[in-house]
Amino acid sequence: MGKKKAGADIAKKNQAKERKTEAEGAGKEALGIVECRGITAAIEAADSMVKAAGVEVIGSQKIGNALIYIAVAGKVDAVREAVKTGSETVQRLGELYAAHTMARPDDAIFKIIKIISG
Repeated sequence: MGKKKAGADIAKKNQAKERKTEAEGAGKEALGIVECRGITAAIEAADSMVKAAGVEVIGSQKIGNALIYIAVAGKVDAVREAVKTGSETVQRLGELYAAHTMARPDDAIFKIIKIISG
C-alpha cells in the first residue's frame, strides 16, 4: 500500500510541475516578435520563421489598421535568426513595422502573449 501511495504522490507532483512548465513557457530561452502590415506578409513571415530556425509560433493577432504581430519562442540564436528571416520576408511582401528579440524574458511575458493571442 505504501509504495502505491508514494507512486501516486509522485505522479501528482509531476503533473503539477508539467502544468506549471507549460503555463510559464518553460524551455523558451527567447521571445521574438515581428509586427507587420498585411495578412499575406504575416503568414509568409511566420512560415519562413518556423522553417529558418527551430522556433515555435506562440502567438499571432491582428492588432488593427492592418497590423499583425507574430510571436515565436525558442533558443536565443534560433529566435534571432527567425526574426531576421521573418523581417526580410515581410520587407519583400509588405511593410515591416517592428521586429525584436528578447533573450530570457520573464515568464509573465509568455502569459501576456497567451492572453493577447486569445
